[in-house]
Amino acid sequence: MIHLCSDQRPFDSALKVDGNRLATYLNYRDEPEAFKSLGTGNRVATFLNYMSDVEAGGATVFTDFGAVVRPRKASIRKTQKQFNGTAVFWYNLFRSGEGDYRTKHAACPVLVGSKWVSNKWLHERGQEFRRPCGLTEVD
Repeated sequence: MIHLCSDQRPFDSALKVDGNRLATYLNYRDEPEAFKSLGTGNRVATFLNYMSDVEAGGATVFTDFGAVVRPRKASIRKTQKQFNGTAVFWYNLFRSGEGDYRTKHAACPVLVGSKWVSNKWLHERGQEFRRPCGLTEVD
């Protein structure tokens, strides 16, 4: 098990996405100087938490993996001691520091309601000993 440190930056503000938009994302940058002003390094990993239920639409789609993540707000069922909700975690970079293009994902349009998410990006700086480098480009 690998433990990454997430105390470098607080969670980004919640992002409200509604309307008929389809956006694709890569949560890292190929430009070597992209995060220089922040002093954080590239985005090693992403944790995405869905903060609202969406009546229709609003899924996050990872086309290279054929994965669909449907938004569902977290709730706790005390009688069953069960935690429900949707969150997803993925690595944006290979251990070598090269970007993993397979992590490209799209936010499907919200058809009914609105979608609230929060994300946490884990950056390279401070992870050197928690997630050591690989020996090849795709390690």
